Amino acid sequence: MNFNPFNIFKKKQNFHFPKAAVIEKLKIVAKENNFYIFENTIIYHHTQQLTVPLLVLDTQDNIYLFEFKKWSVKDLKNSSIQKTVNKKSESNNLAFNEKQKYIKKRLNEITNQDDINICNFLLIENLTTQQYNDLDATVKELLPQNRIIFNDSCEDEILEKLTQISYEHPQNTHNATFYLFIQYMMLSHNNTAFMSTYEQINFINSNIKNHQVLHALPYSGKTTSLLLKAIYEKLKNPSLSIIIISPTPLSCDIMKQKLLNIVEMGHVEIDIASIQIIPPTLLINAHLSKLHKPLLDNQIYIENTLMEKSFKAADLIMCDDADMLPNDFIAYLMHLQKNSSLVLVSNNIILKNQYTFSKDFLEKKVNSLFIKSDPYANAIHIISKLLKDHPPEEIFVISSNLTRKKLYDDLQYFIEDKAILLDSSLNLIHQDLHNLLLSTYEQINTNRVKFIVLLDISSASIKELENYCALAKNTAYILYEDECEKITTLKETYASKKK
Repeated sequence: MNFNPFNIFKKKQNFHFPKAAVIEKLKIVAKENNFYIFENTIIYHHTQQLTVPLLVLDTQDNIYLFEFKKWSVKDLKNSSIQKTVNKKSESNNLAFNEKQKYIKKRLNEITNQDDINICNFLLIENLTTQQYNDLDATVKELLPQNRIIFNDSCEDEILEKLTQISYEHPQNTHNATFYLFIQYMMLSHNNTAFMSTYEQINFINSNIKNHQVLHALPYSGKTTSLLLKAIYEKLKNPSLSIIIISPTPLSCDIMKQKLLNIVEMGHVEIDIASIQIIPPTLLINAHLSKLHKPLLDNQIYIENTLMEKSFKAADLIMCDDADMLPNDFIAYLMHLQKNSSLVLVSNNIILKNQYTFSKDFLEKKVNSLFIKSDPYANAIHIISKLLKDHPPEEIFVISSNLTRKKLYDDLQYFIEDKAILLDSSLNLIHQDLHNLLLSTYEQINTNRVKFIVLLDISSASIKELENYCALAKNTAYILYEDECEKITTLKETYASKKK
């Protein structure tokens, strides 16, 4: 049943359902069946926005819209309930059509799919099933029983009503509803969309005050969540100034590209240039410039004057991969934002976390091969063998700088495929990543490739080793001569096969 429309294109008005038993039952059903439930959530599309009081997404791409009413038997018998035309939903009427049209328009523009299944339901707090059965037929025609959840409806009955309606209109869509809320629209490495987890949604929705810490597993969507948080804050308040810190110019460029992809796919109007994504030295140099002091090149250095002087950098600063940055820079960020908001993405146990991402999104666990022999000779052999069946851009080799330079020379001599020395201090435009990449552990590259080759284990921290092992989509080769504590730790986490 479709109800008549009302004008929804207005500034967001907050509305929160009361704590009614019927709503709590619906939440339990949603949780037990891995449905997403959204309360008082905004759907953005271009320059418009729609606030939906209650919406549920199931695992089959069905959308359920709910209205909550406190109608009693007396209200219904007095026929005070009516359909509406060009009105917003009020206490004595129902209205769904305009919401449906808005949602379908958004999803159709993004996914080119017209068969989005949207089901309307009514939650009535003060009405039982028996009281409904005693109502006049005209009221029942307006309010069909299969679209009503009563205060005595059990959880199984609620689920049956939801699934029965959705099964009447089988879906041909695939993951279309993941594009509904841009603020929760995660993107994979190949730009396919999926919904944020509840942990991520909790962070994105949060009211960031003072200094807060996000603990997150590698590849748990932390970087994308920072971008979504920035987008959401700018949609709510376009004048808000936001800076995202990423360790290197290369990692900043990768984040900027992802931000552009999200906004383009999300079909919203936002000035992405107003979200600054910069390396630490750029922030420090802005402060130094204000103080008329010499600027830094690439090395991070915090002189005492910077910790003594205030500097209004942004309303909100979010620092990705904070553990890869010097402690004095983190202290500097805390100083800068002593009266403003700061988010640190860090797994440092000294920093108490307010948010946690406990799930990673690796397509499959890394196949790690531990090879105890001559690391350099094995590296040449493995690279040569991989290049017979795979393009060079699918291989990433990490070592000390001395080994890297030797590899670069020898690969040019023994193997005709071109290798490049990765320099994450350079912007993306200045280096071609479509080659075999040779890197040091100090370089920071978040692009995942099929094969990772690790040498000079002793020159890296266990955190760096674990980070680069997880970069492999297919196989990580850990090459070493002698057993050590780092190898033991890596084997406990990653060992899948030994040679």
